[in-house]
Amino acid sequence: MSRSGSRARSMICRAIPESVGSWVANFSRSSSLASIESRAPLSGLPPLRSLLHLPPAVAATQAAVRSPSWHCHRPDMPSHYAATVRRSIAREATMPATCTPRQHSRLAVTIGRDLAARDVAQRLRYRVFAGELGARVHGPAPQREGDRFDELCDHLLVWDRDTGEAAACARLLDGDIARASAGFYSASEFELGPLARLPGRTLELGRTCVHPAYRNGSGLAALWSGLGHHIMAHRYDYLIGCASVDMSDGGHDAHLIMQRLRERHMTGPDERAVPRLALPAPPAPSAVAAPRLPPLLRGYLALGARIGGEPCFDPDFNVADVLVVLATATLSRRHVRHFLGEPDALSPRRAVA
Repeated sequence: MSRSGSRARSMICRAIPESVGSWVANFSRSSSLASIESRAPLSGLPPLRSLLHLPPAVAATQAAVRSPSWHCHRPDMPSHYAATVRRSIAREATMPATCTPRQHSRLAVTIGRDLAARDVAQRLRYRVFAGELGARVHGPAPQREGDRFDELCDHLLVWDRDTGEAAACARLLDGDIARASAGFYSASEFELGPLARLPGRTLELGRTCVHPAYRNGSGLAALWSGLGHHIMAHRYDYLIGCASVDMSDGGHDAHLIMQRLRERHMTGPDERAVPRLALPAPPAPSAVAAPRLPPLLRGYLALGARIGGEPCFDPDFNVADVLVVLATATLSRRHVRHFLGEPDALSPRRAVA
């Protein structure tokens, strides 16, 4: 590991306060922690187990929590997929369990793939997507939003250090795992074409949402910061994902936003995906002002991302999903400083002046 990577890792690692014990422990600790600690101890840092303060009640739940290594022992799993998952686990075993973005000290970020991490994310997604937006959702249990991709993904969770409340979430699908199993989620909405064959390592971001109490900018900013550290640590070359535009007005805003995106932010004609379901015809023109970009899409574009083609209509969520592609090699030090708070966090190979 590079010197800058080690410095960044030690800078972001924090102990989880006991006040959020039961909530955090349910997804941060898994049955594989002992093997992870013995396999890849973090030099100069306390063992992962000591980062967590587990109340007695949590210990009884551990038998029901399956660690990422569970995926490697399913009898129906192809050997090439199991090998890919093992490599992913080996990479993750060297990373701290928790990071606290410096500019958002009340909020902390954790990343997990066990059942409890998934459950926290699915609960928050249900609250936002079904409860607020009225989406037609499916899930493994009542008041959960989930699909077949969830068990393949890491779940990035932003939580409030004072209350233990989940402030935001997103799911992260490693490209190696996607190609060896179910593919990218975005391939269910787009014919990815050349975007499915990007060189290097790819990470797909999806199912991003923020709790209503943290929509003052802090929740999404902390999520971006945690995502940035994850990209840096795992050396991803590309970030892809869908940013949604609400269609509750019949699609007027979505079409106006796409006009703006076509003018300034599209990838080249031979680098575009094709939506599987095009947007409905636009409503009659009106004289209203151009709409503001949704926060997630605005964040992507601020980082220099490009739009990978026309949007796809998602009737279950009643949104226009815009496919976004970010080449991490184009990130400037200004971007790194703003989102990570560490101007020298990226190696020279990945940062440009």
